[in-house]
Amino acid sequence: MSPAPTYLLDTNIASFIIRGGPPQLMARLRAQSVTAVGISAITEAELRYGLARKPGATALATAVTAFLRHVQT
Repeated sequence: MSPAPTYLLDTNIASFIIRGGPPQLMARLRAQSVTAVGISAITEAELRYGLARKPGATALATAVTAFLRHVQT
């Protein structure tokens, strides 16, 4: 079992990051280990639901998929 994440991001912050948040925030997150940043199952579901509502948004789908690979759920 993985240790609990240090940072648990909500959907609004996750979306903000996916859209390319401010450089300071992005640098701080990149400095964290993968196990230090997490989202809840609800946040993951909300992100996936948002993608389902925009089937033609391939760039967004790529960004969300990359984000989900780098956070714990």
